[in-house]
Amino acid sequence: MPRPERPLDPDKGPVAAFAHDLRMLREEAGLPKYLQMSRATGRSRTALAEAAGGDHLPTWETVEAFVSFCGGDTDAWRLKWEAAKEQIKGGDDPPDSPAKSVTEHGSFLRDGKLVVTTLLALVVGFGLGNLPFRSRDRPAATPASLTSFTQASRGEVLVAYSRFGRFAAASMATAGTDGDVHLWSSDPKAVKTIATGETRIAALAFDPMNRNVLAVSGTSGLIRIWDTGSGKPILGTRGDAASAAPVLAFNPRRRGIMAIGSAAGIVKIWDTKSDAVVRELKFEGPVGILQFDLLTEQLAISTGTEIHVWDPGAGRDVSTIQGLPEPPKRLEFDPLVRNTLAMVTGTGHVGIWDSSSGKPVRELQGVTAANVIAFHPLIRNSITVGGQDGSQGVWDVSTGALVHTLERFPAPVTSMAFSANGEVLATAGPDVGVQLQPIEDWGGG
Repeated sequence: MPRPERPLDPDKGPVAAFAHDLRMLREEAGLPKYLQMSRATGRSRTALAEAAGGDHLPTWETVEAFVSFCGGDTDAWRLKWEAAKEQIKGGDDPPDSPAKSVTEHGSFLRDGKLVVTTLLALVVGFGLGNLPFRSRDRPAATPASLTSFTQASRGEVLVAYSRFGRFAAASMATAGTDGDVHLWSSDPKAVKTIATGETRIAALAFDPMNRNVLAVSGTSGLIRIWDTGSGKPILGTRGDAASAAPVLAFNPRRRGIMAIGSAAGIVKIWDTKSDAVVRELKFEGPVGILQFDLLTEQLAISTGTEIHVWDPGAGRDVSTIQGLPEPPKRLEFDPLVRNTLAMVTGTGHVGIWDSSSGKPVRELQGVTAANVIAFHPLIRNSITVGGQDGSQGVWDVSTGALVHTLERFPAPVTSMAFSANGEVLATAGPDVGVQLQPIEDWGGG
């Protein structure tokens, strides 16, 4: 177990108050490990941990990485950091990185005392209305164990977890074949039901950078964005193939950016903040799966029997996997190991591929009837596989060996997801609904 952070008194000065608020931000994000944050952001684990230590004000680069990973508003936190910096005698940049010129932040920052007053006023305003963690009170702890529940439904049953865990309006969403989406707290208790108007839900995805935002794709060909706090729609768009459910995936590191794919072979990068398509790609085959890599932001695109790994920043293909005997069932990137792409083949096997080269690495041993896969969010190389026959197990991706066998699910497994803190595995299937089970550190390299 990691050593707990020492207590902080936010009233001891601007550095302690700033560090305290960073800790609250991390708690709201589900207390990710600093090692996980480091791998995802490129900042050192020590720098990220010291940012919330309260001994000195961290550099803006470290704060930006910390806040972005935890889903905070970087613009608001920039103001907060500037205000804390101005309150510190001397107003110098922290010693662990080169000082940045004040002129980089805009001409309005050149006006001396007016700057301090303006920044402090803005920070106070954000603290009253927009910044998270404005209360010094810690949230209630998650119960030690979660009881299983069922949501009887026929056909494919879907489950998705919010990255924000218990701090979100709903920590989990489920859907059956009736067109309704059910929202749950982490207890789990029913929060609300969203009647989407769809005859069947084809995909669910929480925005990992927006606390209460859920995207739903239906067989009508629509994608709708919902506010899970109010249960009301925010935005909607139609796919490029009539009466076919679009596939979707949120960029895990850029707020409100979503990829949408259609049976017409079109992938659109949609900025939900401005409701604008910022890029469009065209492929020969129908788009069946979209999956972003947390570590690189690269996008895996399944088009029939090919998989393209695309770099949104460079706007080009990184690699292409060709010659598959049939379209894959699932694709998942390991959130902790760079360029590690797992694929459930059409024949029910699970292969591990190097997404940077498009080359196969190994196959999971003894897997012959896989339906779905889910990487553990906090354990390297640990992947759980759910089968058409209800089988469930945990494999070490680095060796391909079975690590742990789970209790058989009483139906074909149609969806799997881990809670944000990695402590619960949700498994879904027809006529059984969704079952939750506490998990242990089953390892992996």
